[in-house]
Amino acid sequence: MKPRAPLSLLLVTVALAGATPAGAAPSNLPFPASLERHVRSLLAESDGDAAGAIAWAESAATLDSGSSFALSRVASLLEASGKDSAALVQGERVLALDSLNSEAAMLVARMRFLAGQPGIAIRVLTPPLRQPGAIPELFALRALAHQCNRQYLAALEDLGHTGPLQPAFEWVATGILSMALEDGRLAEARAALDMAVRLRPNDVRTLTLGLSLAQRTRDTNLERALERALRASALP
Repeated sequence: MKPRAPLSLLLVTVALAGATPAGAAPSNLPFPASLERHVRSLLAESDGDAAGAIAWAESAATLDSGSSFALSRVASLLEASGKDSAALVQGERVLALDSLNSEAAMLVARMRFLAGQPGIAIRVLTPPLRQPGAIPELFALRALAHQCNRQYLAALEDLGHTGPLQPAFEWVATGILSMALEDGRLAEARAALDMAVRLRPNDVRTLTLGLSLAQRTRDTNLERALERALRASALP
């Protein structure tokens, strides 16, 4: 069974058809063609018609070529359909119009990151992150890009801004700890250890990496504390 369209979309469809609810005064205002196509795209998406949703969204974007919102929807639908190259093109068009568009920034950053271009991912994520109330997912994605670029302190700083999502990204802090140890950047490794242990104090991999750090820095107090934590984590 196909999913039913939300009531709000059905009400707009009634408006598109020219119907007027009982008791309401008829309106002579024209319904914007671009908005009509946007609604039809939403309805097609609700019906599981991905091709139709994309076609209507592209039509809306053509009519309203200066709208970053319309282009952003096209990019999102293309990505959801697995058309990554086309989605990237549209996402970059959105950012050329509006560099603060969070949805497009995340789309472009994800694709650039997966293509081994973390520097570009950082660049496109930074403008929306300067805005008040930036969503935690933006910070998390930029943290991963900073980690890939071996900018460990910047990555940890971004992780610190992920708010309620922060515990879900403990693995990123542990990854930074591992990479910083490998690079011999022990102060940054200690900062990553502190965050990782705070977020998940009983994680065996984190504790084992931390023990290696303690031994390399000859921090006997830290070494004893981590050994105790490792023993405790092994208890049933």
